[in-house]
Amino acid sequence: MIVQLDGVSEPVLRQAIMAGQAPTLARWLSDGTHQLRPWWATIPSTTPASTAALLYGEQQTIPAFRWWDRQTRGLLVANRPADAAVIEARLPAERGLPREGGIAVSTAFSGAAAQIYLVFSTALKRKALGRGDTFIPLFASPFLLPGVLLLTLGEMVKETYQSRRQRQRQVTPRIARKPTFVALRALTNVALRTVNLVVVVDQMSRGAPVIFVDFVDYDEIAHHAGPQRPEAIRAIEGMDEVLAELERVAAQVDTAYDLVVWSDHGQSLGTTFDQLTGETLTERFRTLMDEESVATLESAGGDDWGPLNAWIASTIGPSRRSADRLVLGPDRPDRAERAADSGEVADLVVVGGGNLGMAWFPEYDERPSLAEISNRWPHLVPGLALTPGVGLVMVGLGPEEAILIGPRGTRLLGGARDGLVEGTDPMTGYDARGLVDLRRLNGMRTCGDIVLLSSVDPLGMVHAFEHQVGSHGGLGGPQNHATLIHPAALPVDDDLWPAGDEPLHGAVPIHAQIERWRHAHGTLSGSPARMAPVEDGESAS
Repeated sequence: MIVQLDGVSEPVLRQAIMAGQAPTLARWLSDGTHQLRPWWATIPSTTPASTAALLYGEQQTIPAFRWWDRQTRGLLVANRPADAAVIEARLPAERGLPREGGIAVSTAFSGAAAQIYLVFSTALKRKALGRGDTFIPLFASPFLLPGVLLLTLGEMVKETYQSRRQRQRQVTPRIARKPTFVALRALTNVALRTVNLVVVVDQMSRGAPVIFVDFVDYDEIAHHAGPQRPEAIRAIEGMDEVLAELERVAAQVDTAYDLVVWSDHGQSLGTTFDQLTGETLTERFRTLMDEESVATLESAGGDDWGPLNAWIASTIGPSRRSADRLVLGPDRPDRAERAADSGEVADLVVVGGGNLGMAWFPEYDERPSLAEISNRWPHLVPGLALTPGVGLVMVGLGPEEAILIGPRGTRLLGGARDGLVEGTDPMTGYDARGLVDLRRLNGMRTCGDIVLLSSVDPLGMVHAFEHQVGSHGGLGGPQNHATLIHPAALPVDDDLWPAGDEPLHGAVPIHAQIERWRHAHGTLSGSPARMAPVEDGESAS
């Protein structure tokens, strides 16, 4: 039983445990039934990328939450059902973690599970809501559904009060919490949580060999309120209650379940880029390109709406060809696919995912080099590097080579001169483990033509390139510090885990470890996959 606590960083989880807001987890750890192991959420530190690494053992397909795809000549957004299906088709189904009878609930991808419920990538398929009889308890109980409706209204009142309180107290940094978020928070933190729990309990009673479920409660609130703010921490209480309920069910069903808890990434606090500079990242690009008219396709924000998008599309089903156009939020297709609908090609595509920004020039069939970009737009790259709030710019130099450019220096990445620094190292202020991630990102065919990371202050605060006071996706602060909690009785293999206190680098070795546990339990055929030794903080499949 794998439970994903979406967006909960290791420091925040430890804080919640020490404050008595996660008593179930505290008891597991203090009694020694479970062990807590930190792991490093690689760039991009997003739910789709981490989920793909856990479910498929693959981290070379997804460069960001949203990206311009030269193969399809369009913008792929991971929480849009049609796009999620395209992305999942590129992942190795034969390595799906919940294959051979497993269940996937409220996730980005199915992992080749036998049954799926509210999964982005399959939301447009028939029976995307799974078995109908699974939901009978939700409607059969005379108290459950009315209770959910009452708690949903209560959550809306709570959000209205808490957002007003932040404004009155002039809490900074903060963002405007829009009226639409009142409904979004209530539906995801009450209704969706209840539906997920009903599905999981039903499948546990049926003896499903492996179940994977994502609870987004904390992540939704932390984006808007801040990851360490009281209302976000309180959301962990609700998820801890879910774990307590799953523990009770596991003690009653015929199948013996091991409960594994993990987080896909953390979140980092900070003033947004446009609050800091007075302009969006797209506006900054257009100014530096110094051209009168730059046809721009912009996409930043909207990942909060993913669970509801999957719910809507799953409910409508494939009989409605326009189902994927009913998705909510800033990344609606009718806004993001102007190029595909009209046959035009934008001059510039800019996306933001937390403090990771990327840009593409679609007129180039392949990723242009620094020389090509500078010849066309000589002020662009140096101007970006000198922009307040930008800490690092990465641009390709050639095959497998890139240059990292900061406000006062450069660093070469890859090739014979790898590591050569002139001036102040642009990686100053970032965790050195991020170099491994940037090398991998630079080698991906889907990598942005220009990659940016926001600056990080001494407290670990970042500047999101989207409308989020709590963000993730790039590098800096707690966003890369994720958590794995597993039963102490399950053995861990030395070839997967680094020596000492060094955390795992990426979710690929976690995928391999859980696969081995399944093999040991006899719920997965074949032989466990072997992995190359861990070197320099990185694991290779």
